Amino acid sequence: MSTVTDVGWSYTKTEGHPRQVAPDTPNRQDDDPALATWATAGDRWTLLILREVYFGVHRFNDIRRNLAIARTPLSERLSRLVDAGVMERVQYQRKPVRLEYRLTPRGKDLFPVIVALFRFGERWVPTSNTVELRHRDCGGAVIVDVHCAECGKPVKADETDYQR
Repeated sequence: MSTVTDVGWSYTKTEGHPRQVAPDTPNRQDDDPALATWATAGDRWTLLILREVYFGVHRFNDIRRNLAIARTPLSERLSRLVDAGVMERVQYQRKPVRLEYRLTPRGKDLFPVIVALFRFGERWVPTSNTVELRHRDCGGAVIVDVHCAECGKPVKADETDYQR
């Protein structure tokens, strides 16, 4: 067993065992970006709403009809997405005032996360209603690729370290 200090914090490596994070690391739940992302987009309705908006459905009544969701939960989820900066309300009609929901840059950046969940579901949670996500221009399967920004090599979870 050895303790490694890196970027001002330490963790313990145990030979042959998964690494054990020392209690003094800044790795608390409230600092976890994955958990914060899941809190923003992780419930069933929110994922379905995001799917609709990614595929071009922007108006409240259209989303409601497509998902067969009641007004209150849809309104709550959309408000939460707007408050989180994932979507914005855009007026498309003046009288009466009507709004639609558009993705912000933050919302557009969630797309790879949604694709990763979709691909995981295709592989590990097959249903009788399986669909494939395809690139409109060429017909190829849409995938998420995890690789190193520096060297470009594919990266597995056990080849990474947390750093602050």
